[in-house]
Amino acid sequence: MFKRILVPTDGSKSANQALKMAIGFAVDQGAKLRVVHILEDLPWQFNVSPMAIDMTPLLKSWRKSGEDILKKAMLQAKKAGLIPEESLIEAIGETPSNLISNEAQAWNADLIIVGTHGRHGIERLFLGSVAEGIARTSPIPVMLVHKK
Repeated sequence: MFKRILVPTDGSKSANQALKMAIGFAVDQGAKLRVVHILEDLPWQFNVSPMAIDMTPLLKSWRKSGEDILKKAMLQAKKAGLIPEESLIEAIGETPSNLISNEAQAWNADLIIVGTHGRHGIERLFLGSVAEGIARTSPIPVMLVHKK
């Protein structure tokens, strides 16, 4: 039924749980798997002028961290017998949920499997929810996976 599954990961417990679910689905369905990590850009996120502070070392560190997260996810998928694809996307002035939804559409995914932290109340209000944003805006079916 599902032949192209996209799973975003940030290395969190809920994202790792979603990755396990996506790997299981991909193996069971004989589907392709694409693992995505969004690299958020600090100057946009904190409204800091790039001219005021040299963000290069921090951004390099974030990129390395994102690459490491993807590497771990790819190894996990390969151990299950998959040949996964990966994508590291820089979020410059765009929300992670929109970037993930756009990536899924561009890749022709039939399913997005995403972890959710299950935040409530004021924490959810201030931190937002990437998973909720994906579920609200994606024309592709979305499976939300809670951490265990």
